Amino acid sequence: MKQFLFLLLFSQALFSVNFANTLPKESKQLIGSFECFSKEEKILLEAYLLALKYRMEHVEEREKLVETELDYWRLWHIVSDIEEGCKLNYSFDKIMEETLIQNNDDRKRLKKLRRVEGSIYAEGASEFSAKMSKYDDVLRKIILLSPPKYTLLPKNSEMYDYNLTSLKQYPSKSIPKNIYEQIEQMKATAQQKDLLRRKAYLREEMVRNYDQPQKRKKIKQEMLYLEACQRLDGLYANGEFYHNFKRKLANRSVATQYYGLKHEFLPKEIESYCEHNISKMKLSTFVPKADKVKQKTSGRLKVKLANLSSFLKKYDKDGKKKKYAQEYLSLMKQELEKHETSTPSLESLRLLRLKDCLVHGNDKDDLALILSRVKDFRIEGIKETFYSNIFNSQIWWKMTIKMKMEAEGETSNMKHFFDCNQTLPTPETLSVPSGKKKMTKETSRFRRTDVSKAISQKDEILKFYAKLFENKPSPDLSNEKAIKVGIVSKKWIDEKGKIRAPFGDSIAINGMPKGGIRLTYTGIPKGKLCTEFIQLNKNDVIFFNKKTYDGIDYVMVNNKKIKLDHFVYKQLQRVCSREENNTVSFIRESPIVEHKYGRKALDSAFDRVRSIKTIDTLQYDPNGAAFLQGMYDFMISGNAAKLYGAKTGTIVRKLPRQLENSFCAVFSPDGKYLAVGRYGSEIYIWDMLHGRVVKTIKQKNIGSPKLFLPDSKTLLASGHKIHFLNVESGKIMATIKPKYMPDFQKYNTTRISALTVSPDGDMLYVGGNKRQIERWKIERPLSGSDMTVSYVDKIEDRSMREIGALLFDKFKKHVLVIVSKDRRVKFYDTKTKKTIQTYIADEYMGAESIVISDDNKYMLVMGDHGAFLWKLGEKEQYDIV
Repeated sequence: MKQFLFLLLFSQALFSVNFANTLPKESKQLIGSFECFSKEEKILLEAYLLALKYRMEHVEEREKLVETELDYWRLWHIVSDIEEGCKLNYSFDKIMEETLIQNNDDRKRLKKLRRVEGSIYAEGASEFSAKMSKYDDVLRKIILLSPPKYTLLPKNSEMYDYNLTSLKQYPSKSIPKNIYEQIEQMKATAQQKDLLRRKAYLREEMVRNYDQPQKRKKIKQEMLYLEACQRLDGLYANGEFYHNFKRKLANRSVATQYYGLKHEFLPKEIESYCEHNISKMKLSTFVPKADKVKQKTSGRLKVKLANLSSFLKKYDKDGKKKKYAQEYLSLMKQELEKHETSTPSLESLRLLRLKDCLVHGNDKDDLALILSRVKDFRIEGIKETFYSNIFNSQIWWKMTIKMKMEAEGETSNMKHFFDCNQTLPTPETLSVPSGKKKMTKETSRFRRTDVSKAISQKDEILKFYAKLFENKPSPDLSNEKAIKVGIVSKKWIDEKGKIRAPFGDSIAINGMPKGGIRLTYTGIPKGKLCTEFIQLNKNDVIFFNKKTYDGIDYVMVNNKKIKLDHFVYKQLQRVCSREENNTVSFIRESPIVEHKYGRKALDSAFDRVRSIKTIDTLQYDPNGAAFLQGMYDFMISGNAAKLYGAKTGTIVRKLPRQLENSFCAVFSPDGKYLAVGRYGSEIYIWDMLHGRVVKTIKQKNIGSPKLFLPDSKTLLASGHKIHFLNVESGKIMATIKPKYMPDFQKYNTTRISALTVSPDGDMLYVGGNKRQIERWKIERPLSGSDMTVSYVDKIEDRSMREIGALLFDKFKKHVLVIVSKDRRVKFYDTKTKKTIQTYIADEYMGAESIVISDDNKYMLVMGDHGAFLWKLGEKEQYDIV
């Protein structure tokens, strides 16, 4: 192998770089727009795109992908070095990829390529070593000595302009004319207009300097100050500053997380900056091509809509749809040529219905119709006319129809309503009667903007608290002290000197006994607004002053403790819908400290089931976990390779180095052995009594350990097949392949995902991703003989997706618990062959294992997205961690 690598590194003849022979014109334009790339670097960037395009074109030919895998990923590594040398603050390789996508088929091919690449392993493709650096140098020289030859494809009419060099030709100290005029017409103070002009100017400077990261960094820092000033002044105007068809790349680069910038400012700091740093400016205006508005030569605007006309010709062969297409085109022109339009416009409603009749049920045609309109709006400069004359009116109609459907249901009149040939109703006939409107207390009392303001208020208080009270206890914190020390800015304080709550009746700031903080909002209305207010407030970490602090520990909703993550939305919905007025508290139990990555005590759902307090583990999910109830009651975390006492929450023993990063861990029923798997080719048998590895089984594709048979001597491991292993001798006693597994599969799409045995150990149940569970009979072997395993039958259930876990109920031993990867948990009676009960989880589980408590009161399903807890007998999910 070493000799092969040596030859590979230093022999040009062994390189197998393959390139496509065409490149989109947009790709060439994009690369040529960057002055910070040298001529040689541009050749390498083009070579990378040609190599990627070649692989997209051969995505169905796995052997060709494998052949070019190493060279392609090393080319990508060279491209990354080029980006870094140019100090770009965005993923330029991703933006280059977008220029290769000419249509939906290309997008699908690229997605498929990324999936397939995950199943291909080329030695050295991602390795960072001296050898790979030499490989990169040789590869670079080969490409530069003989640059790939290619032809340019015609310009893609569906793509935006990637020739960005014209952006640098815009005059300095200038902003677009339409933005300038919009600011002039606003009802705002002179100070506010200065803020907006400055914001528009800086935005244009960001665009003009798209490949100058150091200058962009300084501009972005001032933009952050300006945004803080705008928030202080209650001024929000972003729309016109961000929408410009030509600036796709420039807009991709404004993400601030790549800059080492100051993002948060104390209240006094903002006031000082706004007072002294903003002054009136004299800016010129310009009209870039993308913003150019068509001047009216006469009193009426003449609209061509050439692209839309061309698109609608496809309906010429369909007599009925041709009529709709002609009416749609003429009505669109009529509405766009209006000087003014009433709201709501019946013509806008007819346009909605005609579009539905033309392309209903065909997403591709729908998208193509919208794109053809957008091209015309851009070319003719009528985007603003479309929004004012048509779009706003259509939004009104959609909301009105939705409210009517909610109030009255889908009546026969409403079904008939969407026929294009019917007479249009008037706005009055579609208005919703006041007595039938589904108006809840939350919509009449508060709006969604109030929720956003409350979130902003809470975030600001927590950040200023972190700044002032880092490593300091604050048990005596109160509203009055919070105002005095400056963690509440003036905009949240009313005339009486009290803190104003934008959402709910009141806000209370209190210290915690151990020195943390508690923010309590009272009078939060029931329903959707309550749910969103909590769900959008994660705050597990706080970013402030270039530091990261440990955030809130949990949320209390009406005295119910909730650990927030992305998968508790439905649980929050239930909690928020029980009472008219809710009390929501965001709690940090101990003094605020700087966040440190690494070991951290995490709560476990088992603290509600058994006596576990905390589990010392890594911040991220353990790779594998095993449970043994009874004699030892231990748990293993695969990342740290440690044993934990489940009752004490303490580390019992650290396992040897070779067991680290294990992906599966299984205890034998008698507690004597622990089997740990690594990489699908290694299984270690750990003796629990003597604390040592007693057997190591290494065999290619042996799979991962799944379970022990009741005799505690036979271990089942599965990969593409299921192997029965004798743990004492390491011998394979039997091997079976499920019937649903194909003889040959190209991309390993069919899997064995769950195994269990019946309580008597005579029947094996095998689950996978084919919506079925197979049963296999196990014939117990005589001493020293091989085991016999034979197929019996299968359990089919089309409602189940991939099976994630299987387990027999310890009390009702004929009941099999089947856990799907998605949301279903089914209790299946193996005697009657019927499903007894079905539980539905709130969210997608990605289930991998299942445990039932010793007292048969709780069931815990563990998966990719957390630990899902049920009280047995109650279908409603109890909790998620």
